[in-house]
Amino acid sequence: MINNLIVQRLDGRRYDLMEIGVITKRFEPSSPAPKHIREEIDGMDGYIDVETTYEGRSIRGEFILIADETFDKKRDEVFQLFDSREAFFVTKMSAPNKCWLVKADSSYTLEQIAVVGNFTIDFSSSSAYAKSPGTTLNMPAMEHYYSVGAGKVNKGDPVIQYSFDQPSFSVFNDSDIMNDPAKHMEQRIILRGELNNPVIRNLTTGDEWSWTGTATDADEIVLDGIRSLKNGQSIFGQTNKNLIRFAPGWNDFEIEGASAFTVSFDLTFYYL
Repeated sequence: MINNLIVQRLDGRRYDLMEIGVITKRFEPSSPAPKHIREEIDGMDGYIDVETTYEGRSIRGEFILIADETFDKKRDEVFQLFDSREAFFVTKMSAPNKCWLVKADSSYTLEQIAVVGNFTIDFSSSSAYAKSPGTTLNMPAMEHYYSVGAGKVNKGDPVIQYSFDQPSFSVFNDSDIMNDPAKHMEQRIILRGELNNPVIRNLTTGDEWSWTGTATDADEIVLDGIRSLKNGQSIFGQTNKNLIRFAPGWNDFEIEGASAFTVSFDLTFYYL
């Protein structure tokens, strides 16, 4: 069913609502809620627009429970399913490339008519964005899953891939927004090979990361969010302390100071 939801707890337990007797009538995220920072100056008309960020999102879900056993037992299973002492992921099967980390925002009541119960849950997400259910190097096999770049790439564009062994290449970011590790967005860049003061440049964003150091193909250099690591140990102090961001769509890269190397990009995508 196109409106069906998948609920996944943080410990990996996964529930198909249709399979447990819960029909999804509606699951609709609100629009992004802008939060404007403005400054006003006495004697000046208008104001200075300083910055705009997005608040968390609210999502309304409307459901029907069909009890194949006693209604009270199935109702209690619903309460356990949406237990909001910790957040959980919800994916709508009509948009399986997006999952929302949510909690139920308030109490709710199942309105019983015989073995059927209607209920509405208002969910809240601390993030303004949905995220991909996996990463570019670990994307789950999922029914109806949209391929990365579907509807966004053109004939003649490069093949979408996330591991390279050439000094110039292009990486596709399926996100709606800039993937910026300084904003706690998940990404890992893994570099292996013969390295001598390597430099990674994203020509699209103008970002450049460099490290004053050497490595062999037995070593692993990882840019993990804001961290720079060699074999798990920090080398941040020997870098130029810059970060690599990814613009939506294609990002053109070049690498210097590396030979016989491979570089892989393990990205999470973010969607409005």
